[in-house]
Amino acid sequence: MIFNKKLLLGVLLIALFMFEVPISAHAFTPSNSLATITVGKSPWGVAYDSKSNLIYVTNNGGGISVINPSTNTVTSTIKTPSGLGEIVFDSANGLLYVANNGANIVYAIKGTSIVKSIKVAEGPMGFAVDTSNDQIFVSSQEKPAVSVINGKTNAVIHTITLASNSFPWDLAVDASSKTLYVADSELDQVVRINITTYAVVGTPITVGSDPWGVYYDPVNNDVYVTNFAGSSVSVISASTNKVVTTITVGTNPYGMAYYAASKQLYVTEAGNGAEANNVSQVSTITNKVAITIAGGDGPYGIAFDSKASALYIADHNDGPFLTTAKDQVVTVEAV
Repeated sequence: MIFNKKLLLGVLLIALFMFEVPISAHAFTPSNSLATITVGKSPWGVAYDSKSNLIYVTNNGGGISVINPSTNTVTSTIKTPSGLGEIVFDSANGLLYVANNGANIVYAIKGTSIVKSIKVAEGPMGFAVDTSNDQIFVSSQEKPAVSVINGKTNAVIHTITLASNSFPWDLAVDASSKTLYVADSELDQVVRINITTYAVVGTPITVGSDPWGVYYDPVNNDVYVTNFAGSSVSVISASTNKVVTTITVGTNPYGMAYYAASKQLYVTEAGNGAEANNVSQVSTITNKVAITIAGGDGPYGIAFDSKASALYIADHNDGPFLTTAKDQVVTVEAV
C-alpha cells in the first residue's frame, strides 16, 4: 500500500466531527417516494431493527438517531460520546451493537437504552453476527484483532489476534461453513476464521485495493468485498475461496445492503470530492451493475428495511441525496 491506513482513518474520523456541515440520512423505495431525514453530525452506520421496525443511525459526532420508517422522522436520539462507527442488529437477542472506535467500547442497545458497554480490543469498527450460536464478532484496528461477544451475556469470550501489520474493517459470517470473512485493508486481502475454534484458517484471499465492506450471499454462496481504493467489488466463491469475478463500480465503494426479492446488492460509493457520490445496484445473478444512482456527498452506511422495501443511506457530508433518483429507483426496484 502507498499510504498509512491508520493515519487515513484518524484523519477521516477527526474531519467528520470537526467540521459543521448539514447532515442527513436518506430513504428511497420502489414506489417513487424519497425522503431526506435530518439526523446527527456525520452519520456513519445504519441498521434496521426488524423486531421493533426502527432504523438506527450512528453519528460519528456523537449520538444514535432512531428513525420511525413509517413517518421517516427521528423519534429519539440515544446520547453517546463522539467516535461512533458501524452498527449491527442481532435478530437472535433483539439487541443492536455499536462500535465506539475512540473509546474501545461496543454499546449493546435495546430500544432507546444502552444496556451494556463492552470493552473490546483497541479501535473497534466492523461487525458480523452469528445468529446460530448467538455470537457477535467485532473487528479492531489499532491492535488488529477480532473480539467475540456472547450474545446472551454480552461479555467478550475470546479475542482473535490478527497479523500486527493488518488493518481489519468489515466482517461477514457464512454459517454453513462456519467461516468468518474479515477484510484486511492494509494487506489487500480477506482472512478466514473458523467461528467454532476461532482459529485463522487457510491462506488469505487476495482481493482489490483497500477492502472495507464484506457481505455474504447465502443464496449464491458468494462473498462480496468492496475495495475502497480500487473502485471495485471482488466476488469470492465460498465453495472455493477464490475470487471468481471483479465488478467495476464508482469511486470509494464501502457499505452494502441486499434486497432479497429482486436479488440486488446496493453498494454505497463515497466518492473523493472530485467525482460523484453514488449508489450502485448490482445484480447478484449476473454480478454486473444494473444501474448507478447519482448521490450527494459521502454515502457510507446503508441498510434495507424489509417491511417497507426501503433503503436507508447515511450521507455524512453536505448535499441533498438522490436528487434526481425517483425514476431511477423505480427502474432499479422493478428488476
